[in-house]
Amino acid sequence: MEKKVADKVARLERQKEEALKKAKAADALLREIRAEQDRKAKIAERKARTVALIQTGALVEIAGLLSMDKGTLLGGLQEIAKIIESDPEKSHQWKSAGDAELAQREAEKKKSKPSTPT
Repeated sequence: MEKKVADKVARLERQKEEALKKAKAADALLREIRAEQDRKAKIAERKARTVALIQTGALVEIAGLLSMDKGTLLGGLQEIAKIIESDPEKSHQWKSAGDAELAQREAEKKKSKPSTPT
């Protein structure tokens, strides 16, 4: 009878060890997957920021400010930020004017593209 109990205890201890090994392996895999997800998210954030910076640079160029001194440009942008904060209506006016300019440029771009036969 004692041998049966001892065998059962030994078997249960082995099962416990196997289960712990599987749990540790699953935990390690989970950490790897989460690390990969975090890495991909950071890459996506970096790409989105790069796109936004390039688009902003293009707008600065369209406005004719690309050759402006950096300090002057930054100071002007800070003033614009203050105006927007104190006068939101001004922001709407600027948006309308900017959207109109972008639409006009897009229309001109479409006109100048040669049509491709289908």
